Amino acid sequence: MEDKLTLTAIRKNNNLEKITPIVTACRNSGMTAKEWCRQNGYNIDTYYKWQQKVFKAAKETMEAGTFADITPAVRTSKVSITTPDGITIGLSAPDPETVSAVIRGIRNA
Repeated sequence: MEDKLTLTAIRKNNNLEKITPIVTACRNSGMTAKEWCRQNGYNIDTYYKWQQKVFKAAKETMEAGTFADITPAVRTSKVSITTPDGITIGLSAPDPETVSAVIRGIRNA
């Protein structure tokens, strides 16, 4: 039975990994969901189900007080990290190790 639960969790995570970029692209497009789905060949009802799953997973992550691990693709001159409590930490020209250290510090606080 435990193997079945593990397999279900893996499938759920893989599904979220596939649909999260789709939901993100739609929401960042500046178009309505209906318009974006039509242009990109997605069924609007399916999109809304995916969006609901992504939002639910994000809410569960926020409620658990966890952070997602990130790897910056490019180095920027300023980075802001906002905790679930609403505290914002600003860093000027940080390297990835500094950002990781700050996130680890927040997790352990």
